[in-house]
Amino acid sequence: MVKDSHILLFFIGILCTVGLDVGMNTLTPKLLIERCGLEITDAGLGSSVYFFCRTAGAFIGALLAGLLASAWRSAVHRSWLAPHLGYPRICLTVPSIVIMVPGLYMYQAMFHLGQFDTLNALDWAFRAFMVIICLPIGLAMARVITDKSWRYDI
Repeated sequence: MVKDSHILLFFIGILCTVGLDVGMNTLTPKLLIERCGLEITDAGLGSSVYFFCRTAGAFIGALLAGLLASAWRSAVHRSWLAPHLGYPRICLTVPSIVIMVPGLYMYQAMFHLGQFDTLNALDWAFRAFMVIICLPIGLAMARVITDKSWRYDI
């Protein structure tokens, strides 16, 4: 498995992504305090801005995944791509948003819950919940934009 360079690059990419996420969550307030001279209450805003950007990024990423899946299916339908490349929409969208699920946030929520620190546990759980909610909303918005008959299938 390690001999395949693609799998090794995917693994390194996942490690870098998780490392960046952990670093942004833990070091942003510290850097704002040390380098910008902000108070601790003001420096905490850095994590909030990062969380907002991550949540908005999850929505936009899911929306783009849905739009690209629709464009792919349309290209196969119009014979711009070979027919054997015509995958179902769910096979294109779900794997692309699985990587956006906030595992670190859920882990932190369970960790703080195990320490009986309910306030921090609820904070991390809410962050995870917001990102998780944005993923299907983004996919649904892409479907509403691209599939006119799906809007009225109630």
